[in-house]
Amino acid sequence: MKIERPPKLSEVVAECVREAVYRGKLGQGTRLYETSLSKAYAVSRGTIREALLLLKEDGVVEVFPHRGTFITALSTKLIEESYALRILLETHAAQAALRANAYTPDILSEMYRLATEIDRLEQTRHHFEMLKADIRFHSLLCEAGGNMLLLYSLKKPQTYCRLALVSPVVLEDVISFSSLSHVPIAQALNAGDVQACLQALRFHLQQSKKAMISCVRAITSRD
Repeated sequence: MKIERPPKLSEVVAECVREAVYRGKLGQGTRLYETSLSKAYAVSRGTIREALLLLKEDGVVEVFPHRGTFITALSTKLIEESYALRILLETHAAQAALRANAYTPDILSEMYRLATEIDRLEQTRHHFEMLKADIRFHSLLCEAGGNMLLLYSLKKPQTYCRLALVSPVVLEDVISFSSLSHVPIAQALNAGDVQACLQALRFHLQQSKKAMISCVRAITSRD
């Protein structure tokens, strides 16, 4: 019987900060102070430092020598580069997993459920819950093949794209998520159609890129 290891305190703190960012409570470019975080979460500064290192590894924060730690600030260039990598790596992961029959019926069922749930949450404007479902969907998509180096390489690009996805919480009038549906991807996976899956995944990520760039530009123009 497998025993799940309880998360370290630094991992719990990192997840709390990550959630605050994804909920839009900590905006891009916000400086994080160890002392303030230590008091807020009632943990040592050593624990905070460990948590910030985890967030840096994921791309949630940037650390600048002699300046401090800040929530990652996005640019259109960073979004372009992130989506270019995601298109390459996620399509490779899906293709390899499909050809190896790595998507079990349970995985496919859960991915289809998530895809329809994302559409429902978009209509009700539950952005944070939608973001969590999106993270889970793409995790299942990429993890099935078991390529750990690929998963590590996707960490920051996926994070940067999700940071951009937080923007519509404030700018709901900028974009519509109707063209970003995950359902065609899930349907192609269920059919075992490699080409249809790759086409749907590329289209989804390309449309997402356009939408997120629009958000970044809109935010910049309003500042």
